[in-house]
Amino acid sequence: MNATFSIFNLETGLLTGQTISVPPEAANTPQGFGVVEGQWDSSTWRVDLVKRSVVRKQADGRPVDTEDIAWSWSDAAGRWVPAATLKKERADRLALLDRAITKAEAGTDRALRDLVIAAGLPLAAVVRMQVIEADVSGLRAVRQQLLDAATLEDLLAVELPGAA
Repeated sequence: MNATFSIFNLETGLLTGQTISVPPEAANTPQGFGVVEGQWDSSTWRVDLVKRSVVRKQADGRPVDTEDIAWSWSDAAGRWVPAATLKKERADRLALLDRAITKAEAGTDRALRDLVIAAGLPLAAVVRMQVIEADVSGLRAVRQQLLDAATLEDLLAVELPGAA
């Protein structure tokens, strides 16, 4: 009866990603390579050369954190995974809000809005400017909450309006 074997490098223990399906007594490989029973994902597993067993592969080294990305090991994924830093997440969320503010202002100038509201112009114009000002003021308040957030958790707790 055939069995499936994964091929690995005898010097490093790294799996090649290749498999063979043969009777156990017939499993042979090129010089410098060995086999281990089973079909193993070479990106996640390796062979412990001392124990001759398959173990979860750890990345050689943790990638270097940057201003935008922090790395942490994930046992579930079997690799280093990136996560956005507070600075990066804040910048992304501020960009969303800034676009929403620009859209809400729709080409109106803030000074012009203040003038229309204060000048007692036709009610429809004043109401329109008041609506725009209220929308923009709400977005600016959320923007300030993002700027005031001290931790990533605080930042993620700030609810972005639907328009953002």
